[in-house]
Amino acid sequence: MSSPALLSALPSVDEILKSRKEQRGLFHFLRSVVLQAVRDTIAEKRKNILEGKNPDSSLSVLHSIIEGQIHALSSYSLLPIINATGIVLHTNLGRAVLSERALENVIAVSKGYSNLEYDLEAGKRGKRHVHTGRILRQLIGAEDALIVNNNAAAVFLSLNTLAQDREVIVSRESL
Repeated sequence: MSSPALLSALPSVDEILKSRKEQRGLFHFLRSVVLQAVRDTIAEKRKNILEGKNPDSSLSVLHSIIEGQIHALSSYSLLPIINATGIVLHTNLGRAVLSERALENVIAVSKGYSNLEYDLEAGKRGKRHVHTGRILRQLIGAEDALIVNNNAAAVFLSLNTLAQDREVIVSRESL
C-alpha cells in the first residue's frame, strides 16, 4: 500500500472516540487524557507511515496502543526510590520518611474531612499549625514552635522575631 493510501486509511480522532472500546475508556479517565492518547497514537502512526514504515493501523492495534498511552498519561509521577546518598534528610528525595504509625494516620484522616483548621473544643475556626506545634514542643522542650515548609519562610520568621525594626543585609541568592 502507498503512503497516501495508508495515511487515508488511518481512522480519525472522532472515529476512534466513537468506537465502543474508547467510549468505555471515557467513563474511567478524563476526556482530555483519552483525547491526548488518541491524538498521540494517530500522530505516531502518521509519522511511521511518512518514514516509509508500514505500521498496522487496525482499530484493535490502535486501541491497544491508546490504552497504554492512557495509562501512561494518567499514572502517578511520584515513585518510591532508595536513598543511597548517605544524606538522611535529602531535600530532593522527599526529606524524612514517615513512620508506619504516621502513615496509618495520614491514610485514616485522608479518607474524609479533618479538623485541619478547626478547633473542636472551641467549635470554630482554628490554626493549622497547632497540630505540628504541639508535637514539636514535646519533642524539643520548647515554649512554642512553628513548622514552615521552606528555608525562606524560616529566615523571614527568624528575622522578623530577632531583628524587628532593624536593618538586616541579605544576599540576593537568599531571597
